[in-house]
Amino acid sequence: MDVRRAFSFVLMLLFWATTAQAVITAPDDPRLFRAITLPQGTQVLLVHDPSATKAAAAVALPVGSLHDPASQQGLAHFLEHMLFLGSRHFPEPGAFQAFVEANGGQTNAMTAYGSTVYVFEAAPEALAEGLARLADTLAHPLLDPAYVDKERHAVHAEMESKKFDDGRRLVMLTFSTLNPEHPATQFTGGNLETLADKPGSRLHEALTRFHATWYSAPLLRVVLTGPQSLDQLEAIARQTLKKLPVRAQTPPVITTPAVTPQETGVWVNMRPVRPMQLLRLDFVLPKNLDDRRTQPLELVAGVIGAETPGSLVEELRHQGLALSLSAGVDTESLGNAAILSVTIQLTDQGARLRQAVAARCFHFFQRLARASQDQWEKYFAQQRQLAALHFRYDPPGRGFDLAADLAGRMLRYPVEDVLFGPYRMDALDWDRVQTIVHALTPEHARIFSVDPTAATDRTAYFYGTPYAVQPIAADILAAAPDSGTLPQPNPFVPTDLALRPHAPQTHPELVYAARGIHAWWTPSRFIHQPKVAMVLRATAPHRDTNVRDAALAALWAEAWRQQQAGLRFMAQEAGLDLQVDADAEGLTVQVEGFQEHAPELLTAALGFLKTPVSATRFAQARAERVRSLRGEKTRGVFGQAMEQVYAVLRAQTFSHEAVLEATQKLTPADLEAWRTHMLTRAAFQLLVVGNLSRTEAQAVADSVANLVGFRDATPTPLTRVLPQRETALAIQRFVPLEDSAAVLTFFAPEVSTAMRARSMAAAELVSARFYHELRTEEQLGYIVAAFPVQTGYAAGIGFGVQSPVAGARQLTQRIQAFAQALPFSEVAGAFATVRQGLVDSLSAPPQTLGEEIGWLLRDLFLGNAAWNGKEQLRAALLFLTEKDLLEFWETTVRRGTGTRLAVEMSGTRHPDAPNPTALPDASAASGHLPTMRISPLW
Repeated sequence: MDVRRAFSFVLMLLFWATTAQAVITAPDDPRLFRAITLPQGTQVLLVHDPSATKAAAAVALPVGSLHDPASQQGLAHFLEHMLFLGSRHFPEPGAFQAFVEANGGQTNAMTAYGSTVYVFEAAPEALAEGLARLADTLAHPLLDPAYVDKERHAVHAEMESKKFDDGRRLVMLTFSTLNPEHPATQFTGGNLETLADKPGSRLHEALTRFHATWYSAPLLRVVLTGPQSLDQLEAIARQTLKKLPVRAQTPPVITTPAVTPQETGVWVNMRPVRPMQLLRLDFVLPKNLDDRRTQPLELVAGVIGAETPGSLVEELRHQGLALSLSAGVDTESLGNAAILSVTIQLTDQGARLRQAVAARCFHFFQRLARASQDQWEKYFAQQRQLAALHFRYDPPGRGFDLAADLAGRMLRYPVEDVLFGPYRMDALDWDRVQTIVHALTPEHARIFSVDPTAATDRTAYFYGTPYAVQPIAADILAAAPDSGTLPQPNPFVPTDLALRPHAPQTHPELVYAARGIHAWWTPSRFIHQPKVAMVLRATAPHRDTNVRDAALAALWAEAWRQQQAGLRFMAQEAGLDLQVDADAEGLTVQVEGFQEHAPELLTAALGFLKTPVSATRFAQARAERVRSLRGEKTRGVFGQAMEQVYAVLRAQTFSHEAVLEATQKLTPADLEAWRTHMLTRAAFQLLVVGNLSRTEAQAVADSVANLVGFRDATPTPLTRVLPQRETALAIQRFVPLEDSAAVLTFFAPEVSTAMRARSMAAAELVSARFYHELRTEEQLGYIVAAFPVQTGYAAGIGFGVQSPVAGARQLTQRIQAFAQALPFSEVAGAFATVRQGLVDSLSAPPQTLGEEIGWLLRDLFLGNAAWNGKEQLRAALLFLTEKDLLEFWETTVRRGTGTRLAVEMSGTRHPDAPNPTALPDASAASGHLPTMRISPLW
């Protein structure tokens, strides 16, 4: 199909959709939209989704952290917390969250620099009451002084939980080094110091004044989505939102310049927590360059971030300076300015030659400024074509995420563009493009150099980030030559969008079984688009699984990521997601997206297995793996604890310390032996779902066979841990971070789908109570959660807390006390609603092929020839009774008849004494629990 004709056809369909209703929709979108404005000025978007099994609502406000008073920094975020601690008609703290969870839903709120969003999802029949409760929360919060001090500690704990995240540290440093008069330089999160009574500023008074000023009906944007008709949704909106008060009529405006000449042309050194090497070039640009109709900033960022031949990142990789590069635009955070950022992950050589890396970037920007209008028209045409394809075929979203996303967009776009706005590119805005690319000079740049060995002389507020600021060298352009290239077009842009004719099919069928390769194929039962999802799994038999193999697999995957990064980016830009992973059990290649180039992408990715890794590539990949493994101990402590839980269940697992030691000893010959073994001995399982015919799927399998050659092999069974009766295990690890964390998990002794259903329902029932007691009332930490834990056939319920105020041992004891003391019969009163919510979630059709193939992969790897694992779980939930849950809680949790696993991560602020009976990590648990071998389908 001719590309220009295909694009014109897409535009014609978009125009037709525009004339049919106010909101521009993609031509195949089955949803209906209606925009209304309530008498008090609130704009509401109604979305009828005929396939939805739940309803959702979101409210967005164009007021956020930029609007904090200087005397109470973090106030907008603090108010977001306080709103959920009781309202005029629903005064019980946590009542809103409890109501939502009792109705099979979830809720959250987010405070950004320029906005605040509240969102919830629940059973459709609970939407009206849920929205009434949310409206009361927004209009008439109690803001009880008795909870002000408690919630200050919750906000402080939230900030503490993110204190050692290098990404957040870099963002905070970026903003704090702007014009000190601009509100973005304030400490926007809030802590015990900034949120406090001060001379001339009382916290509670500031809180109530901020709410009374800005929480006003004309400023609010509301989204309601669900299976209800548009008329029903409109009736709910008019009835529940009519009493929202009218206060401020227009949002606050930021007028202070984001930068002055003192804050540009600067080089900022930052010393990170983890051993990372980054270089980021920021350019603060005028807000008027952000045009929603033509998107010139996004166009320029897209060209800078391209990875086709001739691109900036290809040049840097060719010189051995960079592993990856990304470019993006932030048009919201500063309020009155935009930031264009270019972020480069450096190699060891690039880290030594940072000035040269920056110089090559500036030379590239100069080439963009010299490029002709005709060249920019070509870049624009490709990006507009890709935008049109993504608008028509990207997953439409549903429920919680859809409501939150659309409410936020209503603050930025006119209502007709609330769907189309991010994809809209009317024409090349040549004047704005020229202004942007000519501003990308050393004089306008703010360069952030992230280096563990950086010389620093200052410390950032709260985060304690060491940094230093100096002028960019006047002769920086002389640090590297100009290569003279520009990016070429992306070869993966699809033109074949034809749908293959398929007869209905209930499950995958085996369509290829030869030469050590078995392939299953099925058209999608739910998604009728020119897309496909393919997963290729390779396992090599007769090779002992040990830490050396684990290190080799991860090293090969890192070498693949570095060598094939350009291929992966080009595919992703063109709507094809490519993932390659390797572990001690084998390797996996996954492709999802437009089907035209998917088969060639799969074989191109797998083709790397046939290519020896050069000594230079080996050294570069090993250096990155060593750097990554050394940084594992400084990852978030709650994430580390959860990793230990799942590592115990995998059976064949190794500590990061052991993998690091093994990685440092590896040689190119070791990796070559591993690659050769995988290439010659592995058995391949291929699953194809979507818009390929049976014949095309067989051709994919045949191309894999031709690539790897003949072999007589069968897939290696998975080894997974089985819970054991009346067994208690503890893992204790000491981390160089301030917070501590504990995760206590109770696994049922029985291996069954019924136990999976019980653990899911039990976690839903108790999570609100657990959160309210340990977080809202006791303020033990910001991260407080109850959740189901499942892998293979094992099932259990977990409880986790990350805390800045208690040690890990104390957290474990408190979780155990909660589990023992909870009157489960009280929370079980919501059993029927919670069960129905879980059933509804499993009944909802998948939004993506990746979601659909995920359930089928579980069946494939667990040997379920009926391909009905999802249906089995749904049936188990339907047959679940309240008595079953009471028995599960009494036996598995209270009496511990299965396996009790306690993982404690002891931080530096409240360190625990060593526990002589605890294991040092998950790898040491392998001899304490039985295992089972699970044979996949073949």
